Amino acid sequence: MRGPAPKSKEVKQREGNPGKRPINLQQPDGVRGVPTPPDWVLGEVRRRYFEMAEVLDRLGVLRESDYLMLSVLADLYVSYLSLKNRIRRYGSVYSSKNEQGEKTYRARPETQLLGATYQRLIQLAARFGMTPSDRSRVSAGPGGGKVNDPFKDWEKRRGDSNSA
Repeated sequence: MRGPAPKSKEVKQREGNPGKRPINLQQPDGVRGVPTPPDWVLGEVRRRYFEMAEVLDRLGVLRESDYLMLSVLADLYVSYLSLKNRIRRYGSVYSSKNEQGEKTYRARPETQLLGATYQRLIQLAARFGMTPSDRSRVSAGPGGGKVNDPFKDWEKRRGDSNSA
């Protein structure tokens, strides 16, 4: 597949469709809401699943059909935190002796795993609009989060008394 991944109808509508290409109105919408996680989502992964689901539901981008991707996202996040804690506890390098008996330092395998997990986590989070750059391209629309417009708030405070 060439170019960036296609965006959903909701994302295009929230971004304002800057390319003015037709929006696929036949795209399956799904039911909005927090999906039930699969049976294998337990413990810390389950807790993170519902934390993320709450945020995504407030943004208005979560559908019941997203349960699998949200489960993978929560699982990746817990794996990332576990690797991060392990590196924090044991350090990012370890020492060993080479064939000549000299002390050498090597990167822990967890550091490479952490980098790979981080990349997958960011890629999947971006699909849900959870990274800062994705949020900057998305404006809340109907059913999404509340958008504070300081200028409109100021106009409301001014009232009709200052109008021409």
